Amino acid sequence: MAGAIASRSLLFLQGIIVARQLGVEGFGIYSMVIALIAVMTNFAGFGLGTALMKFLPEWLIKQPQKAGSILAHCLMASVVSSLIVAALYLFAAPILAARVYARPDLIPYFELSGLIVLTLSLFYMTTSVLAAFQSFGEYAWRMTAGYALQFVAVWVGVALYGLKGALTGLAIGPAAGSLVALQGVWKAAAENGVSLDRREWKWSWPIMKSVLSFAVPAQMSGYVQTPVFWFANTLLALHWGFREVGIYNVAYVFYQGVIFIPSKLSLPALPLFSEVQSTADSQRFNRVLNRNLRGMWVLTLPLCLMVALLGRTAVTMFFGRVYAEAGSLVLLTSFTALWFVATNALVISIASMGKMWDILVLNIAWNSIALALAWYWISRFGSLGVAGAYFVSYLVFWTLLRVHTERRFSWRFVGNTRLMFLTFCTLVAAYLGISLLGPRLSLGLAAVVPSLVVWVEWKWVLGVDDREFLKALLAEGIVRLAQRSKN
Repeated sequence: MAGAIASRSLLFLQGIIVARQLGVEGFGIYSMVIALIAVMTNFAGFGLGTALMKFLPEWLIKQPQKAGSILAHCLMASVVSSLIVAALYLFAAPILAARVYARPDLIPYFELSGLIVLTLSLFYMTTSVLAAFQSFGEYAWRMTAGYALQFVAVWVGVALYGLKGALTGLAIGPAAGSLVALQGVWKAAAENGVSLDRREWKWSWPIMKSVLSFAVPAQMSGYVQTPVFWFANTLLALHWGFREVGIYNVAYVFYQGVIFIPSKLSLPALPLFSEVQSTADSQRFNRVLNRNLRGMWVLTLPLCLMVALLGRTAVTMFFGRVYAEAGSLVLLTSFTALWFVATNALVISIASMGKMWDILVLNIAWNSIALALAWYWISRFGSLGVAGAYFVSYLVFWTLLRVHTERRFSWRFVGNTRLMFLTFCTLVAAYLGISLLGPRLSLGLAAVVPSLVVWVEWKWVLGVDDREFLKALLAEGIVRLAQRSKN
């Protein structure tokens, strides 16, 4: 938990520094480049990190001697795919800058992004290995170290060389972080008795085929989502200019802030659910599913409310008055984070069953809804249209996931009616508080109302087992959570 908070704090400070140094339009260009990097990094990863978190815990139990081969093949494939995608991106950079955005002056920034794609992909892969080994202590501090190195590199770069320096820092930081994480990988492998000698690195198509059978749909399902963010930012830039992109992405920082801790807590859930799934105990799986979903939800809801109420003041305080327009978007972006956390909890549960094609089809449905809303609303409402498109599409996506899993997997979502009612009341309260009260009164509400929501969740929403589960999640971490889920 401490590592997640430290990492999120560093990323938040990094965004503040870059936004203040570059100004609204410069930050808009920076955000556009980052959105495209996210698309390409996802593609470069090829779903191998997710596949490793699925297979490695299972084979450590079933066939420990095979775990080393799977790890070696995933690492080899990750390096190759990252190099290929980075090279293709470098080749396409001039076309993107000159033809899509009609800004030939952006070509150097897009070219530099190819190196960022390479280093980020390797950083994500090496840290995914630590999560797959369930070495969560190593994962936490090495992930934090990687973000700290990135923060320093970006800070120095943007202060000395502006946008080009910021992007250079984004390339240097993850490269150094990958080396730190790689040391942890070798340590975790030795502690788990996983051999990584020369024999494990000998190419085997049957092993790679079993990995790709999961990784390819995982990659496709993830790749369906990431282009939506780039596409929305591109539409915003073409219709309203990069200044509006900068405004929206300041509000998006608060979305990232809300989801960070729940996402970090849920990341190790894939190997946990895979372990539960391997026991073929459907009742236990459904029990862990519901506890995890409620746990993530009740943690995120008060955060959404607090961030929404603080949004206007926080934007001007941290980013400056030039970004004041972003304050009105924080309500939507913060509660969009709640829908994301809820959907992510279900997606991880489906992934643990190996049903990646189900996730792909559902993601295509979400993609279609989000793109349609973005296409219609952005030209009319600008950054508000982007925020609205994400809010509505993720709410619909959550509904689709719930209906699909109930019908296809016979999952039962029990004990959630009160939580849904509390969520609706919280959203209405946040809207009324922001609409009717000034920033100072909103600050007062932010100090009181989230605490009231937490009290209601504890006394009225959560059962005894849920409370014990949440205590384990907060006080003892995901390792203790795995032990308690066996009871």
